[in-house]
Amino acid sequence: MPVKRAVIVALDPLLVRIETKLESLGQWHRAQSLRHHAATWRGKTRELHAWVQTLIEIDIRLREVVQRETFLRDQMRILTTKGEMRPPAAEERAQAVAWQGELDDLDIEYWRQERQIYAAESQCPWGPFLRGFFSYRRQQMWFLTEWLTADCAGRGGCCAWGCGCCKRERSKTRARRFGHCTAMCGCCQRQRGFQLTAQDRKLMQPPFNLVGMGDDTYSRGLLKGYIWGIPV
Repeated sequence: MPVKRAVIVALDPLLVRIETKLESLGQWHRAQSLRHHAATWRGKTRELHAWVQTLIEIDIRLREVVQRETFLRDQMRILTTKGEMRPPAAEERAQAVAWQGELDDLDIEYWRQERQIYAAESQCPWGPFLRGFFSYRRQQMWFLTEWLTADCAGRGGCCAWGCGCCKRERSKTRARRFGHCTAMCGCCQRQRGFQLTAQDRKLMQPPFNLVGMGDDTYSRGLLKGYIWGIPV
């Protein structure tokens, strides 16, 4: 492995030129496959997969924050509309105060998670793995790949309802406003007709471990869905 890795590292400038040429010819999948093979031959996959694990965990938390924030703002608008028709009850005023407090907390949480994901994206070593990640993320609506869409549906998200939420902006103000459903999605709650318990919320996100995934097909699917966009 050390010899193979040394050869691949030495060939990296050539690989970059080949990847660029393939993409210019419209052969993105071949370019991505080349990056994946080069990353595998380089080794150190455990460290790279640990990086992806962190990235996915932060991404999920960001989507939770945005989706909860959007749901609460919708609820606040409904409450405001009711208040325009009649004086709000004491319970409604208390609810509005509680929701606003949660929105303030979510604003802080979003800022923190956005800083964390920026730091995480900056910490992957340069090479075919990072090139694969950024090339994939340049694909328009990359998250609407078949695997991630099926995963959202399987977890009980909007891709199971056909409402199209995952194809639209989740927020008008947040930079990271696209993505699949989490347990915080308001549309999913309205479709289900009930609120999730803490145990229910765990069911909406199966556990994953990219560092020691072995034959874990779910973790491998996440690696494909988040980094490569091709079978791995």
